[in-house]
Amino acid sequence: MKDFSLSDNVLEQPLKSKGVRDLERAKIYSVLEDRDTTIAFEDPIESTITLNMGPQHPATHGVLRVLLKLDGEKVLSAVPELGYLHRAMEKIAENKTFHEFMPYTDRLDYISPYSNNVGLCLAVEKLGGIEVPERANFIRVLACELSRISSHLLAVGCIAMDSGAVTAFVYTYEEREKIYDIFDELTGVRFTVSHSRIGGVSFDVSDKCLQMIRDWLQKFKKHLRDWQTLLYRNKIFYDRLRGISAVSKDTAIDIGLTGPNLRASGVEYDIRKVFPYLVYDRLDFDVPIYDEGDCMARYLIRMDEMFESVKIIEQVLEQMPKGEVRVSDAKSGYAWKDKIYHSMEGLIHDFMMAHEGIALPVGEVYHAIEAPKGEFGIFIQSDGSGYPWRLKIRTPSFANLQALPKLVEGGMISDVVVAIGSLDPVMGDADKSMHAFDLMDANVSSDIFFSEEDFLIIEKIVARYPERSAAIMPVLWLAQDKFGWLSRQAIDLVANALNLPKADAYGVASFYTMYFKKPVGKIHLAVCTNVSCKLAGSYSICNFLKDEFGLENGVVSDDGTLSLEEAECLGCCEVAPVVQVCNADIVERVSVDWLRSFIKSEKLKVKN
Repeated sequence: MKDFSLSDNVLEQPLKSKGVRDLERAKIYSVLEDRDTTIAFEDPIESTITLNMGPQHPATHGVLRVLLKLDGEKVLSAVPELGYLHRAMEKIAENKTFHEFMPYTDRLDYISPYSNNVGLCLAVEKLGGIEVPERANFIRVLACELSRISSHLLAVGCIAMDSGAVTAFVYTYEEREKIYDIFDELTGVRFTVSHSRIGGVSFDVSDKCLQMIRDWLQKFKKHLRDWQTLLYRNKIFYDRLRGISAVSKDTAIDIGLTGPNLRASGVEYDIRKVFPYLVYDRLDFDVPIYDEGDCMARYLIRMDEMFESVKIIEQVLEQMPKGEVRVSDAKSGYAWKDKIYHSMEGLIHDFMMAHEGIALPVGEVYHAIEAPKGEFGIFIQSDGSGYPWRLKIRTPSFANLQALPKLVEGGMISDVVVAIGSLDPVMGDADKSMHAFDLMDANVSSDIFFSEEDFLIIEKIVARYPERSAAIMPVLWLAQDKFGWLSRQAIDLVANALNLPKADAYGVASFYTMYFKKPVGKIHLAVCTNVSCKLAGSYSICNFLKDEFGLENGVVSDDGTLSLEEAECLGCCEVAPVVQVCNADIVERVSVDWLRSFIKSEKLKVKN
């Protein structure tokens, strides 16, 4: 392979003139067609590099992307990117009854779905003043602690696997399968259970299920001690975790760590003890605490918590009372099937519950539980109907992942995956809804409006479609053409003109890139920067716009006529480089000379 060096001593050259840059660029173009050529601008050993870890990385626990700046193998800075899973759970909740939203909570932290079910039920019951039968609360505790063990088994297995101990992961996963068998008997489903109900649980626990749990506990306790010996006495595993990614007590509080990660830094805070719910205040268990705050402490605390969960489950099995498992008031929970099938009143109540939901009093409530990964909280704002006016979810993985830069910066790249594993994130748990107006500039004038002529055009557009909601896209386009870009006020105008919820208009405007959410110039140029266009000269185009007009990505020129967008891909690789003008025409095989002439002629049109 030939080695093509642009300069023997580039690092000693403080600045390069435009002529030098053009010469280097010409040399690059002259050798790009030779795939056996290596181009080196500087010594990589003497420079920092930026590395993308994820979102497809097999060890980053789901769709987690971490942008790393490295000096050799040392991490200088890290930025976790959580925005690869947008299901808008909180917005979906506003369009569902509380019962209908129950299956969606299974898909948050899907490793411990029962805890999510219970968190929602407790918040609704707290606002509605619903008294739950005692046996139902014992069943909930039983299922939540089984979920805690299942979650911690996966966490311990992943920490071990991320450190190179694959065998331990196989052992823990095998044990989780046995827990899924128990859930299958308890709820009828192995994974996404949706067993907890507002006012109790879906159905009672069987004697067969209780015996399965007792038999499993006897073997599990021995297995847990065996794994403890296997891992903790392994010097390689010990050295890979001890002292790695340590977080002090004060720092853990400042950055909002929660759950086992918080307690591993010496903070004695467990909601089951501090704000007891269900029947935890009647049960005897300890809250493990470690002061080191490193990966080893986060591993050990989960091992200890599994022992404590075993103690809780054994006490629940001994103390569980007889009785009902769901409220008898048909206005607070679904009626039993026998009443629905044999009673007209029961059938009516079932219909009203399915159609209207539980009518909670007007007000708001927040209730949190100690989920396996930390504080899981539900905030509900009720307007008195069976649908939440607002529902916000406080998920522990979302809170814990913000600590990742603190954990990895200054450490080695080989420790990044270990640090992620020690936090035990689930990206479904980190999924947060993103409001469209968060992307928009709030500092705009509100004195914009549709004219009578605009309303006539809008009604003609609406007439083409069977429903008014289908006209959102063309009416948004009309607003953008009129106002230049879609401010909050412009999107509100569209929603009002179509007599639709503003959320519908915001959802469409924020989804499609053809709508401008920030001010743009009268001549907006989107330059494709994908690989084909880069090789064909798109960087020359961007450099020209920067040198001649001072344009950067997302910047509008001082006179308001020009703006630049460095587009990820415009899908025209065979005619690269390409430029899209004002989100409309795509110009093929663009050259700097053509672009200079085009801008000059378009500016004259704008002035005239």
